Amino acid sequence: MYCKRCKKLYTIGNLGLCHECITELDDILIIIKEYLIDNKGASIAQICEQINIGERDVSYLIKVGRLDLEKDIPSETLTCKKCGTPISIGKYCTACSNYLGNLLTATAKKMDPSEKPMKNENAGIREESNSDPKTLSLYWRKYGKKV
Repeated sequence: MYCKRCKKLYTIGNLGLCHECITELDDILIIIKEYLIDNKGASIAQICEQINIGERDVSYLIKVGRLDLEKDIPSETLTCKKCGTPISIGKYCTACSNYLGNLLTATAKKMDPSEKPMKNENAGIREESNSDPKTLSLYWRKYGKKV
């Protein structure tokens, strides 16, 4: 998978981020918390300017729940992606989160259990004219068909 933050390839981990980015965001979180102890009521823009960090990182920490706007940055507000209601953490308000969860559950119940997810038969096979013939012949032997 590719890290959402730095776009480097990494092994599967938490939050869609590589280990280096998780460590870096943990360090940023500590710095922000320390800054907010001395500067209560600072805005996100002030925090970013004074600490010299990206607003994207602060927004990410808020969205994943590591920073709480009500407790940590009361001068800022987030809004629900669906209805626009002011929220202090995450992407959706409680009502919309419950609605989306119920909708997902209802949709899952309506699905026919005999239906199998579609598979891409050529997943992982490169369709280039200069592909290694030895690799392709191993694929043909294994799956019994040509790409």
